[in-house]
Formats: sequence, structure tokens, C-alpha cells
Amino acid sequence: MTRYGDDDPTLDATGTPTASADRPAEWPVGTRLLGTYEITGAPRSGGMGVVYPARHLEWDTLLAVKSPQRHLLSRPADREGFEREARTWVGLGLHPHICACHYVRTVDE
Repeated sequence: MTRYGDDDPTLDATGTPTASADRPAEWPVGTRLLGTYEITGAPRSGGMGVVYPARHLEWDTLLAVKSPQRHLLSRPADREGFEREARTWVGLGLHPHICACHYVRTVDE
């Protein structure tokens, strides 16, 4: 299990997980997702979840795989909002000041 830091609300003062169901998915380096992505490094955490550096095996390019906090998607309306926002991001295309999002997939539920 990855420890995300002392300020992580899912850990108590001893570092014991308090709400494991809310944690984003955890994939060690070398994990292959959907037969398409290979995790290449340690995740970076943020308020909404974690982002993993990965390689797209067919495109042979580096990209990122984002895993949101599960509690942010617990209600159908929240999940629909997240998916709508992600589709909007994909629609923005390439821009010099925005990280591109090529597509959105559900990897693990």
C-alpha cells in the first residue's frame, strides 16, 4: 500500500488507513491496464486523486493515467458530472497551455 503523506485524510496519526474505500486505485510500476497502458513510475497525489506516469503500449508514447478519489464518484450525479467534464477536456484538443486529454476510460470499479 502506498502512503500518500501525513496530511492524507484517509490516514490516522499512525499512518493506518481510515477509509480505504475512498482511496484511488493503486497500481505498482509495471502494472498493465486494459492491455494498453503500463505504469512507469510512482504516482503523484493531489486533492482529486492520483496521477500515474504511464506508457501507451500501442502508441509507444508517455502519458498519464489519472485515478480519482472513489468518494468523488460515489453518487451517479457526481460520476456523470466527472465524465461530462472529462469529455469537455477531450474536446479542447491540443493547446500550448493545457495538458491534452485524448480519451476517458473506466479501468477499475
